[in-house]
Amino acid sequence: MKILSISIVSPYPPKDGGSVGYYQILDYLKENHELTVVCPYIIEENQAALKKLWPNVSLNYFKIGEEHQAEPILKKLVKALKPVKKATKADILRSETQLERSDFMRYYYNELIPTVKTLLAKGSFDVICVDFADILGIINFLPYNTPKVFIHHEIKHRRIAAEYDTLGVNNEADVWYIKNIKRLEMSFLSDYDQVLVLTDLDKSRLIEDGLPAENIKVSPLAVNYKAKAINAPFVFKNKIVYLGPDGHYPNVDGIYWFLSEIWPEVHKANPSLTFEIIGNWSEKHTQWFKKTDNVIFHGYVPNLESEFEGAIMVVPLRIGGGMRMKILEAAAYKVPIISTYTGAEGLPVRNGENCILADFKADIVNAITELIKNKELQNKLSENAYQLFDSAYNTVECGKMRERILENLIKTKE
Repeated sequence: MKILSISIVSPYPPKDGGSVGYYQILDYLKENHELTVVCPYIIEENQAALKKLWPNVSLNYFKIGEEHQAEPILKKLVKALKPVKKATKADILRSETQLERSDFMRYYYNELIPTVKTLLAKGSFDVICVDFADILGIINFLPYNTPKVFIHHEIKHRRIAAEYDTLGVNNEADVWYIKNIKRLEMSFLSDYDQVLVLTDLDKSRLIEDGLPAENIKVSPLAVNYKAKAINAPFVFKNKIVYLGPDGHYPNVDGIYWFLSEIWPEVHKANPSLTFEIIGNWSEKHTQWFKKTDNVIFHGYVPNLESEFEGAIMVVPLRIGGGMRMKILEAAAYKVPIISTYTGAEGLPVRNGENCILADFKADIVNAITELIKNKELQNKLSENAYQLFDSAYNTVECGKMRERILENLIKTKE
């Protein structure tokens, strides 16, 4: 197959859930197919590293920092005349939500369309794949006769509605916005020949929202299949970890909730325990917790083995959608996992068998306290979670599934 993959996320370096899964799928497809990738610009050092890994892949970059968001001049003037007040934590949190920032119509990256048009002018493709909702509207610029697939990493209007619920503010303007985003999102999706979602749960949600079942396929993302040489057997090293950057708002909400409501009680009962956050977090957020005892922000860690060895993973997410790659990555390293039901939604996990699931503050505190003391439960959860990952979410299995879906779509369009 000649595959054109267009994404708003760069596959390299694979430093968060979206890029990890995107990288692994492309890494599989490149072996047997002619792959052309269009993605945001990465620094030259990373371009060279990716080209070394993927010598036969055509890599094309566009700048992501120049999105155009047109705003009426009068509105700009009114904003300029308003007195500036100091932003509260609530203001900052809201400003980072998709509820505040997402707009299918105004996001326009100056180099994206010309880059795609240039590639299309040079030759045809058997199938075009588009990843991530921010560029759903690129369908308007793609050739009519070429099969087009959209890979939906999370349903946008449902993500925004979940954010609205966690903010706890009753605002009819927000409800108006969410309903209109839903209408626009579903309209775009209906223009693609196939929509791929990551979980059965998201498939059922899109069917409920009105997209025909025959237009939707489930194609999960993968993590690296290589067996890890750690945590076998598991030996707890008095630390719990979280994996995820602050560029993804559900991470911010989850960590803010955990450190504000749950960690004080956990730390009081276990004074030597550390909570370690892996992923890029800005000073704006880390300074909120600079006086919180035993909390460490590591930043981006390219090799997770040192941080995951002897660690328990907590996933205190209140906003879901798609699939949580952090859970699969932890499972691949045989890390015991405690998650909210929302944090694990879409994955076939079972409470007490391959993870611990808890939604309420007291239950999460009790789960952490129990697990850090129970060696037998630690090893049971870590081994069972690894078996789940190994059987269904490794690169080979997920890559083959994506390959079959694309090949079948091409055959139906011939």
